[in-house]
Amino acid sequence: MTLAFNDLERPSTCEWSSLPVQLQLQIFGYVAEKQKYRAADLGRCTCVSSEWQDYFEKFTFRRLLIDNSQLARFSKVTKGEKVMRLLYIRYLCLRIKLHNYDYPECDKTKSYATIDWNSQRFTHSLNGPFHVLRRWKLSSNRATGLILEITAYSPGDNECSQAASLEYELHDNFQLEEDLESSPSFPEFMYAKEARDLLAAGKNWHRPMAI
Repeated sequence: MTLAFNDLERPSTCEWSSLPVQLQLQIFGYVAEKQKYRAADLGRCTCVSSEWQDYFEKFTFRRLLIDNSQLARFSKVTKGEKVMRLLYIRYLCLRIKLHNYDYPECDKTKSYATIDWNSQRFTHSLNGPFHVLRRWKLSSNRATGLILEITAYSPGDNECSQAASLEYELHDNFQLEEDLESSPSFPEFMYAKEARDLLAAGKNWHRPMAI
């Protein structure tokens, strides 16, 4: 039996469901390793099919960084049949956004009104994650709990303080020790950060006034 030349070049295709389970798992593992298990890179994999979603959500929900404006969405995507997603979480960071300020206010003492507003925002924001996490139950196949980190910030910090700007970007890229082995590496990150700061138009870091 002879085959046409075009037939030899045509790639073979098959349905995902027809692949052996072991081969499916190998493909999952290959994709996850290629993306270095980073949630931001694996998010699009959850859109392929329900099977891909079930597998890769174990990575995309493993570590979550949310601010107080996202608490309602966090509650929505982890309720009902979706409550299983809470079992995937190993690290959860809540960032509470406080009152903003601009450059002239850097050296001024906060007003009582601002302090009161920030206190109410902080207290109210704490209710959200604990309301959601009360649905969380330790699984029989999981021997550890989760890390809950709560931070507060003002957008003005990032504009007025070079140290704060660095801290925010470090926190976005390196939450756990294993991240030090990821790409970009820590030295590469620092080099890129310094380069971005030099190119930032009009960036003039505020220096606190000496008293």
